[in-house]
Amino acid sequence: MADFKLNQFKGTRLTTVILISIGLSLFLWGRYKLNGSEEFTMDAEVLCNVSDPEKFTAFTCLTNSTEEMSMVTLTVLCAKKDRDLLRSDDFSLMLDFSSESQHNIIPALELKPSMARYLGPQDFKNKFKVIDVEPKRLKAVIDTISDRSLPVVVDIKGTPGDGYTVGATNITPSFVTVRGPLALISKLESVATEALSVEGVKKDLDTFCSVVVPEKIETHTRNVRVKLDISHAPKVISLEKVAVERFGISQGDREAVFTPSTVDITMEVPVDDVGDFDAKEVKAFVDISNLAPSEYTLPVKVMQSRVGRIKSIDPPEVKVSIQKGTRPPKH
Repeated sequence: MADFKLNQFKGTRLTTVILISIGLSLFLWGRYKLNGSEEFTMDAEVLCNVSDPEKFTAFTCLTNSTEEMSMVTLTVLCAKKDRDLLRSDDFSLMLDFSSESQHNIIPALELKPSMARYLGPQDFKNKFKVIDVEPKRLKAVIDTISDRSLPVVVDIKGTPGDGYTVGATNITPSFVTVRGPLALISKLESVATEALSVEGVKKDLDTFCSVVVPEKIETHTRNVRVKLDISHAPKVISLEKVAVERFGISQGDREAVFTPSTVDITMEVPVDDVGDFDAKEVKAFVDISNLAPSEYTLPVKVMQSRVGRIKSIDPPEVKVSIQKGTRPPKH
């Protein structure tokens, strides 16, 4: 009887142990399901650390296809219960260029999870771990910052009123200082203003225009004053078959033959000066000073009237033949 009770006690204890084990297993399994680790992906900004921020510009990252990029994709490992603590701006990828001292291009920079920096609340820092980065490589370009003074050009759009034209343009200041990556500003020849419309305008303009600079370039001069002289369009005068004359003396004072021997000249004369224009004052000539006997192609120059300006010379060059024979004496 005692043996039966002992066996019964042992069976009950074994059952209890089994039930406790099953319960504990279920508890641990449930806790794992609730708190188990999981991978999450997010976009992170690429930042740059340099030795002298005043000397270096923000770097440029390029993919293999030379497409500019500023974000990478991070894979972050964290517990499910901490998922709500994770924010999209908590991480960045920090590239260290503090040892660079001049313009440099890194064609294949390897990206590693260790480059990731946690920017969120420090109490949560150890709850997250970056385990992967995409893309694995990129091209990085850093450059020195430089200043340069450039002329300002007005971006004029449209056509003035009938019979009018844009004359003198005055810009104040006419030059502005720009600051940016040396590789970019070295390619600039000028900076433009915002578009200024003169469509249908028949009087002078005096206004302010914003200065427009390319991306990554900056200037402290935000606006310039622009004065446009809107005046009557000049009268176009065509002079046909103007004889080409010689200027200067060739070697040995030899004869020069011009082909063609005449040119057509188009001039623009202000409306108010048309009465003072004298077509006989317009002379076409070619400078043959000290030329040896040979064949040449030389530009045609014009001694013009007291008023007006040359718009075109057709043709702008003529063939010149300096004869080898002695020039006949003058009678």
